[in-house]
Amino acid sequence: MPDLAFQSLGTRDVRIVNELRLLNVIRQRQPISRIQISKLTGMNASTVTMIVKRLLAHEMISEGSTGHSTGGRRPTFLAINPDKMSVLGVDLGVWQTSYTVSDFNGRQVMWRMLPTAAESEDFLHQLCDDILKQLAETRFSQERVLSAVGVSVPELVDVQDGSMLLGLEQGWVKVRVGQIFEERLGVPTFVENDARAAALGEIWLG
Repeated sequence: MPDLAFQSLGTRDVRIVNELRLLNVIRQRQPISRIQISKLTGMNASTVTMIVKRLLAHEMISEGSTGHSTGGRRPTFLAINPDKMSVLGVDLGVWQTSYTVSDFNGRQVMWRMLPTAAESEDFLHQLCDDILKQLAETRFSQERVLSAVGVSVPELVDVQDGSMLLGLEQGWVKVRVGQIFEERLGVPTFVENDARAAALGEIWLG
């Protein structure tokens, strides 16, 4: 049996994990102060301060009103910047396909449904055409930046290249789902089985 190579988390990985934890706490509890974040996450005050400084510099969060002082500096409350970036979510179904665009707070700003066609790659290109048209008509691109695409499919997925291995119908075998979306929309695309995608959504949103 071949040896399995395990990699420990590096400094960059730990930083990313901590940033995601902190962002999720802010999203769930906003507006929230740095002191409250430290208590909820268990991170020390200096770590929270450094992460908040990076997130503010990248405009992912913003500072708002101040709270009452308990003897020291008045706490400043933090909140997610909803207009920083947006994500397109696509639910590729057997009979119907829907897509939605959400802002950085997870608020839905666009939703649309259309029938799924049997001709796999032709349909995906038609779907991308429809998405681009809807984005243009709502002047979405002038107000927000589409940062990524997530696609859920009801079949086995090769997560390395974003291909769907088995088909909804005969013509849906080893379809280049991720590649087509990335080429047409110009942003990173992540393809996942719908059951796993639903589980991840439950973890993130509850």
